[in-house]
Amino acid sequence: MKKRYFGILAAMLAGAMTLTGCSGNNSSSEGTQAPTKEPASSAQAIDTSKPVKLRMILIGAKPTDTDKVYEKVNAILKEKVNATIEPIFYDWGDWKTKYPLAFASGENFDLIYTANWAFYSEQAAKGGFLELTDQMLKKYAPQTSANVTADQWVQTKFNGKIYMVPYTNKEYGIGKMAIVRGDLREKYSIPKVTDMASMTRYMETIAEKEKGLLAYNAGGSDGVVWLKRALFEIPNSYGTVAIGGQELPIAVDIKSSAAKGTIELVDLFENKGYREYLEKAKAYRQKGLWSQSALSNKTTNDVSFDNGASATYIRQPLNIAQAFVKNSEAHPDWKLEIVDLYPDIPLYTNSVLANGMAVHATSGNPERALMVLDLLRHDKQLNDLTTLGIEGVHWEAVGDTQYKLLAANSNFAPDSACPWGWRTELYRTNAAFPAQVVDVLNKVQEKGSTPVSSLFTFNSNSVKTEAAAVAAVAAVHRPMLDAGFVDDIDGALAQYKEKLKSAGYDKLIEEYKAQAAAFVASYGK
Repeated sequence: MKKRYFGILAAMLAGAMTLTGCSGNNSSSEGTQAPTKEPASSAQAIDTSKPVKLRMILIGAKPTDTDKVYEKVNAILKEKVNATIEPIFYDWGDWKTKYPLAFASGENFDLIYTANWAFYSEQAAKGGFLELTDQMLKKYAPQTSANVTADQWVQTKFNGKIYMVPYTNKEYGIGKMAIVRGDLREKYSIPKVTDMASMTRYMETIAEKEKGLLAYNAGGSDGVVWLKRALFEIPNSYGTVAIGGQELPIAVDIKSSAAKGTIELVDLFENKGYREYLEKAKAYRQKGLWSQSALSNKTTNDVSFDNGASATYIRQPLNIAQAFVKNSEAHPDWKLEIVDLYPDIPLYTNSVLANGMAVHATSGNPERALMVLDLLRHDKQLNDLTTLGIEGVHWEAVGDTQYKLLAANSNFAPDSACPWGWRTELYRTNAAFPAQVVDVLNKVQEKGSTPVSSLFTFNSNSVKTEAAAVAAVAAVHRPMLDAGFVDDIDGALAQYKEKLKSAGYDKLIEEYKAQAAAFVASYGK
């Protein structure tokens, strides 16, 4: 499931604060109220006599059997609400360009995937998404209205209004777990990998002795982001703040925020741990742990590992489990081993803003779009179809909560068709998942907490000029630093800081702090 990629870049550390281009300000009491829970309305009371075809934009590569799967999906939707879906996929290589262009060009579509890493706040600020009122949700998406919690609605609000229907399945952030090649570890007598220190020894040995194979793929849209999570953010319980898709040199101290019920910020320019991370990244790059062309490499971390081009895979637990099952079957000689890099850290779950679906502001059929989305989220057959493919072809059920993959699953792999925006408690897990990962996934569902710091979303409308300028500076300087391509780290940090200040960084951060404090003061009132 690549989104955890982005989703990746899209999907930040569990509980991370995300300062996107123009995120919502929930500082008013209106912003803390959820739609009133009332009995679900009957779909039969709604006029669906006119057949409707909905165009739905999703992110990622289009799986081979998508048309076959959605033929089944559409047969069900046709019968239930007289609607069909045409899924449109924006590939990972160009989705960041195509996504805003779809709105700016007036493209005709009805539903679109969105997230805190995927233009949610930017498009909400620009009027690209339809406001979803309490009345609309209760009438056209009654199950969604009744099952999304008060805190979850709070997280989705922009200026006190809802523009997204969020996913509600708990997930843990990227960087906690990894997969290594046991065959290579044994080949070079590398000690068992149990933490980041032993992981480093493993990667350094691979880089030195296994020529032609990357120890780790830091390229694509995700690789260095995940490594940064594992080396710096996860062990410190930090969540980097980002704007316009670019991470800034400021982070939320999630552990401290959770303990105090506040939003505690950390200046990374003054943070010893971040400076140490940059030194590690530089050393890793110099030792050849990743390619010298990592910043221009478009191959994502998962694809590189699957293809045998890299020897280490770092991601969040669900992705690790999926990759382990798939590659253990395809390459049993790899003797794959799973590593829980941080078994004892608190389980702070992702904000529900990490995945969701929005209705296009100019949709000609917003009511039917909401009805379809309600079914995708809560109709088990449709949820299974869009997540796993055709039962009996791509997968088979193992009880009510698990599945087993069948031979054709490569043509529609689990989670490969961007169903993340409507993931709910109906989500099945693979019966073949290793117990080590299942234990983590279960703990996330049972014990994972979402601190108040994850409920806040920033609104940069009052500083939009500074926000755009700061994002442009970060896009130039941050990737070089985080991927270890800067030899003079102190000099580069000083230049980065100077450029940010010239772009209005101080004003932006002060506004962020003021809104965060106002949100904390009003939350729950």
